[in-house]
Amino acid sequence: MPEIKKLITHQHVGNIIKTAFASVALLMLLPDATYACSFNCSNKTYTKKHSFGSIINVEVTTYVASKEVKKDLSLKLWDPKPRMDKSSSCLKTQYWDDADMKFDKTAQGYHWPNFPNGASRFASENLLMLNHIVGAQFPPTQDGKGSNIKEKKVVQILKQRLLKAANDNAFTKLNWERKVGSSPSFVTAVTVKSISFAISALNEVGALSEQEFKEIDDWSLKLKKNMTQTKRGAGSLSPDHMVAVFSAHILYGAASKNRELFDIGRTEFEAYLKKVSISGVGDKIRNDNEVMHHAIIAAEILELNGIPAYDFKLKDGTFDEAVSRHASNVIDLGYKEVKTQGDLKDKARTIMRKSGYGTHVAWIPVYLSRQNDSPNAGPVKQLDQVVRSRDPNPYFGLQIGLHTDCYFGSGLQ
Repeated sequence: MPEIKKLITHQHVGNIIKTAFASVALLMLLPDATYACSFNCSNKTYTKKHSFGSIINVEVTTYVASKEVKKDLSLKLWDPKPRMDKSSSCLKTQYWDDADMKFDKTAQGYHWPNFPNGASRFASENLLMLNHIVGAQFPPTQDGKGSNIKEKKVVQILKQRLLKAANDNAFTKLNWERKVGSSPSFVTAVTVKSISFAISALNEVGALSEQEFKEIDDWSLKLKKNMTQTKRGAGSLSPDHMVAVFSAHILYGAASKNRELFDIGRTEFEAYLKKVSISGVGDKIRNDNEVMHHAIIAAEILELNGIPAYDFKLKDGTFDEAVSRHASNVIDLGYKEVKTQGDLKDKARTIMRKSGYGTHVAWIPVYLSRQNDSPNAGPVKQLDQVVRSRDPNPYFGLQIGLHTDCYFGSGLQ
């Protein structure tokens, strides 16, 4: 793989580079940097308009890295906020076999049980490993980082899994013929979201070298090109698929310090919200909920980076008001089973669950971790209480991109 070329834009950076270790974590010391692209540089980013029901002409960008990718090292993603009295809510991996790592080259639609070597299984197991890192960081040691996290076996296995998948070009082809759940391109977007948190955690604990990061980044950019694809190039993405792409752009842009990608996600997410109303951000209530999986985690990462996403405007209010209205709608629906407009072949399910792939309310901890004191938070708190009264399991929804109960805490503060 070609050696990455560093182009530093500030004169004083040279002295820092001479003494720094070659790792992305240590590059956080630098104000900004530009790197030469080595993957598919001749292709160009392009934007296509998608329409679904009353949501018309939504711009969705397929991202291809430019020849020189500007790195904004101020961008942040990793910011866990676990509750120390809720250790039981942190599910952790039982996967310790670092020898048998086999991953499919082809991504398929979602299926339960997960395909053994498929993208959804890959993402789910990685997120269980991330919970070990969250647990090891809290409570923090005097240096604020936790004790010997970098040397923990689970960190090394997580890194090896990402590097093996990258070197194998795992999940870079799409299988449209096998009749399973959500599309393979949608599964790819969810996979990119989970990779975002994985590389951000590894960077945070200093476990990735610069070359290792580059290998994973090159592979992830291949996956990103597939996120917007439709079968035979026809038709439009569903609302939750559109917002999944925006969310993946924001999350991966923050994790990889790619300002161009981050800004594309932010701009298109904000533009999408202007086309919908607080009474429904998708197409009917279950699809509204599916949109929330991607919209709320995107809002959290935008807020983490100083962008007031909960104040983003809809046709008739703010995004914060839309979350509140949706929580009220879910409470009113109760445990009734409903179908989703995003996939009419999927059976009717109840939304009032704490865990699942796409039918759950695992976005609640994400919202309450930041908006607990919002005047609009009341219905979300009420929904949290209702769900927790019947379901003892921790919050986890794969589409969000991480175990929200472990990472953000479990609801009411």
